[in-house]
Amino acid sequence: MKNAEEILASEFDCRPDDLRSLITRKVDKSKIIKAMETFGKMRLDEARQVAIRESVAKVTGSTNQFIRTMNESLKENDDRKQGSSTMEWIKRVIDSCNNTIHFEYAQVLVDLFKEKSNDELEKLEIQDYYNIAFNDVHFVIR
Repeated sequence: MKNAEEILASEFDCRPDDLRSLITRKVDKSKIIKAMETFGKMRLDEARQVAIRESVAKVTGSTNQFIRTMNESLKENDDRKQGSSTMEWIKRVIDSCNNTIHFEYAQVLVDLFKEKSNDELEKLEIQDYYNIAFNDVHFVIR
């Protein structure tokens, strides 16, 4: 990444070492202002990239937590073989959702359940359960 002196030197078409002597002889304020704006934009872009990286790290971490929760639920389901039905398992997954990405994954499970199920009431119940949980997490007014 360029520093401020390199940007200013490129505006005056000189090397950074020659910048001080050039500015003392011939001052062009518009070029200095342009170089300052360019440097400011670079700093802003760098700050945006850092914020995006942090956001991606947060989402990745919560996605990993969601996957761990799903895996734990699958293990519980295998251990109890006779335990809860598929719909109850999907409800537990939905209950573990705490952001939009989790709900997108849960919606895939709901859609698959609706494709496989023959009972219309179960299809409606699971979709309603998903919608209520989504609205609660996202503070949607019903």
